[in-house]
Amino acid sequence: MQNRRRKVLLKPFLQIQIGLYSAVPFGVAMVWILYSQWLRVERALQLRGVDQDIVFEIRELGLETALSLTFALVFFLFCNIALSIVLTFHLIGPTVAFRRHIQALADGDNSVRTKLRHNDAFTEVADDLNHLSDVLAARTEPADEEAPAQPTRGDPQGS
Repeated sequence: MQNRRRKVLLKPFLQIQIGLYSAVPFGVAMVWILYSQWLRVERALQLRGVDQDIVFEIRELGLETALSLTFALVFFLFCNIALSIVLTFHLIGPTVAFRRHIQALADGDNSVRTKLRHNDAFTEVADDLNHLSDVLAARTEPADEEAPAQPTRGDPQGS
């Protein structure tokens, strides 16, 4: 399970951050709406001179509702973070593979290939990157065979 979690959490801070960016504004808006509506109810009760027992029951009902909505909001936040981790897994995973592929190309390894999972994004880019590796490999193979060996500094012929 630990190995599987490590594979899904490629960049945990970024993946959780994306979930929070989408959930926190919703939570703040929800709290603001509830608070402003509660103030309106309180004002209406005061203006109408409602019996204190009824006001007490309405406050209890309001607190119970706020508590239920708080639990719902926390549940929504966790679900949103989990969903963002799953979705970004298919976006961040390919970028990690692309960076490895590009680094291998920069190191001169043209045999490297990028293989993505079935549901990953950017499969066309992976195909293009693999094609680039093939083109680079085809260009460097004949050049290596035809080019004469260059003398090095320590070589007596090069002096």
